[in-house]
Amino acid sequence: MDSAMESNVGGALEAVRGATGNAQATLADTLDVGASALRDRLGTPHNDGGVRGRLGAAGGVVANRLESGALWLRENDVTDLRELLGHQLENHPGRTALIALGIGVLIGRASKR
Repeated sequence: MDSAMESNVGGALEAVRGATGNAQATLADTLDVGASALRDRLGTPHNDGGVRGRLGAAGGVVANRLESGALWLRENDVTDLRELLGHQLENHPGRTALIALGIGVLIGRASKR
């Protein structure tokens, strides 16, 4: 590859990384807003054991998950898939293998059609 082509490819890659980073930040902000809205809408959980108390508790769990997803998006760069996959394989090898198997099965079924 000549240097002009390498420069063009490098520039395009940086543009994609920038756009992906912006999309990640926007998604993280949206998840935080959704968690706040959920908490505001449901209020604090009541310990009365009723439907409203259970709904508030479940809403709190969902809001916590949304916030943890937003934090993950802010701390990780999804454009570096090799590093993310390596991290997943190190920390969760069984889960990663099952997900890969599931994806393989889905691709296999889709290719038979």
